[in-house]
Amino acid sequence: MSSNTQKNHNHVAELADPLQVLSDFYRQIVLIKRSLELHRLEQEVSLFLQVDRLPSDQEMAEVISARLQHWIDKKRAAAAKVLTEKEYSRIEETLYIAAALADELFILEIEWPGKKYWHSVLLEESVFHSCYAGENFFKGVIRLLNERAVDTQQRNLMAVYFLTLRLGFSGRYRDQPKNLETIRNKLFKRINNGVDDKESLVCPQAYEHLFSSMQEYRLAPLTRWKKMMVNGFLLYLLLGWVVWNSFTGVWDISL
Repeated sequence: MSSNTQKNHNHVAELADPLQVLSDFYRQIVLIKRSLELHRLEQEVSLFLQVDRLPSDQEMAEVISARLQHWIDKKRAAAAKVLTEKEYSRIEETLYIAAALADELFILEIEWPGKKYWHSVLLEESVFHSCYAGENFFKGVIRLLNERAVDTQQRNLMAVYFLTLRLGFSGRYRDQPKNLETIRNKLFKRINNGVDDKESLVCPQAYEHLFSSMQEYRLAPLTRWKKMMVNGFLLYLLLGWVVWNSFTGVWDISL
């Protein structure tokens, strides 16, 4: 197999992998969060707008939403060119989940200037012309859990749902933590052939080493996300990669 052929094969494989797509998308959120914490997000937005002033809070929301929309649109277009109908359907579902996660994070979890304006630039509504993620998300979970047999990519799609819950999505169950825990545990057992989510921690010391190594202060105040990672080995594998790669540069406003 030639080098170009191998690259094309890898590219298609990445486009078809729900976990990879969620990971790539979440990296954008991490970069935005880091820029916010380093007090340079306003400057990056001003640069994007090509203005010689600080952006308004509404402009902050509009620009960040537009960039994430553009990222999703590019991913959809690339996937549509090379994936089968079944593969594309899974990636479309993954991108919908990613949009729902971002909407909740930017409205409810992240303290930032554009927070109060995000309702007017929701990714779910702008990209997917829908406003029912709080319900649709859990319909997707139920559908997958009811499947008798699942292939690798279906299992990866289950992992996308599980990780999205771990990253803070609650939907209609925001005030029902026990229900969320039950759903997460059902997903985790199905993904991992019956192993309970709470039994998945292999070596606690390894997690502490991860956070000390990557200088956790640079992610403050994301301590709640740290606790989530410690509770899930699968999440550790994904976010360990995401966070390490996130610190190679600033938010890419050229996306």
